[in-house]
Amino acid sequence: MKMKFISLNDRSLGGGDKRKEVSKFVEEKVPFILCIQEIKLVVVDDLLCFSILGNTFHAFSFRSSI
Repeated sequence: MKMKFISLNDRSLGGGDKRKEVSKFVEEKVPFILCIQEIKLVVVDDLLCFSILGNTFHAFSFRSSI
C-alpha cells in the first residue's frame, strides 16, 4: 500500500475560491496525510475542514497564528 503525504503552504484559505481550489486538488490526489500551513487564519474549525475536505477527514490539529 502506498501512502500519500501532501504538504501545502498557503496564505489565503480564508477565501472561498482558494478553498475550492485546494478541495479539488485534495480530491484528485487523495492523500493519506495532508498538512496545510496557513499563516493568516486565527481559527481553524470543523466548518473550515469540511469546506476543504468534505466528510473524508478523520482529525485535524492547528495552532493559531499570532
